Amino acid sequence: MRDEQQQIQEVILPIYGNGLWSMMYAFVALGTDGRTIKGLTYYDHGETPGLGGEVENPNWRQQFIGKQVLDDSGHPALKVVKGGRTRRYPCRRRPVRGDADLQRRTA
Repeated sequence: MRDEQQQIQEVILPIYGNGLWSMMYAFVALGTDGRTIKGLTYYDHGETPGLGGEVENPNWRQQFIGKQVLDDSGHPALKVVKGGRTRRYPCRRRPVRGDADLQRRTA
């Protein structure tokens, strides 16, 4: 996305990953550094309206804003998994569902 002076402010990328019941598709907005999450929006999934529908909850999506997707070496720094943080992925976030990993990959 560009601002009024046509300067790039955000880069929007498609991402996808396996949910419990379906493939989940979203867009992630990254800042001009290419590492900082500015926004996350799911546009297609077949998850149940209960827990699966939480991906549409602004409060759940907010936990990703400001997180880095790559570390200083250029390796993935953010992963949504069951459990919590680890030394390798200090920016891990809890998934909506608790039975399996929800991994995001760029398309």
